[in-house]
Amino acid sequence: MNKVLFSISMLMTFSLSCMANEQKSLGPVVLTDIKVDIPIIIGEKPQNMKEGPAIYYSDSELILVGFEEDCYVKVLDGNNVIFQQVVPCGSGSATCSLPSDLKGNYILLLYDGIQWYKCNLYIS
Repeated sequence: MNKVLFSISMLMTFSLSCMANEQKSLGPVVLTDIKVDIPIIIGEKPQNMKEGPAIYYSDSELILVGFEEDCYVKVLDGNNVIFQQVVPCGSGSATCSLPSDLKGNYILLLYDGIQWYKCNLYIS
């Protein structure tokens, strides 16, 4: 199992551009003005899928709990996007599989339709 260290915060400054179809395209995201932490649970699966918002990480899977809208997940290595996906969270929870070969320091961005969250992600 990978060791993971997350710290997540809401991003207060962002710009967003959306396309008409299901795919969302993000413009530049400013990684400053960080505020408000969100719970992160590492190495286990949620017991109650209704509590949240929270993000669980276990075995290359992100489990998003308590988000009522679809979430846009984006993983950055420096300024390079190495993974992005729209995760359907309409039921209050959803799973997103990250590439299993990720190792090192990354930034994980999550947009829930209302606000941005930022995770500093370390996978060894």
